[in-house]
Amino acid sequence: EDYLFKDIKITVKKGDRTAIVGINGSGKSTLLKILTGELKLEEGDTTIDCKAYYVPQIDLDVNEENMTIYEYISKYYEEWWEVPSELEKLFKLQIDTDALIKTLSGGELMKLNLAIAIKHNPDVLILDEPTNHLDVKSINALINFIKNPSNKYTYVIVSHDVFFMNSVI
Repeated sequence: EDYLFKDIKITVKKGDRTAIVGINGSGKSTLLKILTGELKLEEGDTTIDCKAYYVPQIDLDVNEENMTIYEYISKYYEEWWEVPSELEKLFKLQIDTDALIKTLSGGELMKLNLAIAIKHNPDVLILDEPTNHLDVKSINALINFIKNPSNKYTYVIVSHDVFFMNSVI
């Protein structure tokens, strides 16, 4: 039988910043989805004793959808009106929620997804390739956010960006 994972145990303690690295196609995103309960195991058990929020890799297919930014946010966070101010606070990015989601760049979409995640107030932020589509200024803002001592989150991060990983892990 082929297994993606076999006999693994992962423990992440409060306040940890944990990196998961590996070649493309090795199952990193699948593991993150298992950690958040988005995917179920065929065998074995998962125990998650905290509130985790998974920020997936940017899916540029949303650029094909004719939905407003408001509709996009509403899909992931009920109190959608709180997200734009969080986005401005985190990344100094102002958005028009009546505009179409496809008008956002990949970097703006990642920032929006991070702001939505923060509004969920999780214990653990699980970030899947968070620097994809971000410019240097935005990567630095993300690094500063993660390293901020007042920030109470625990992190599990997948990234191929060596500079970013060395800066936050």
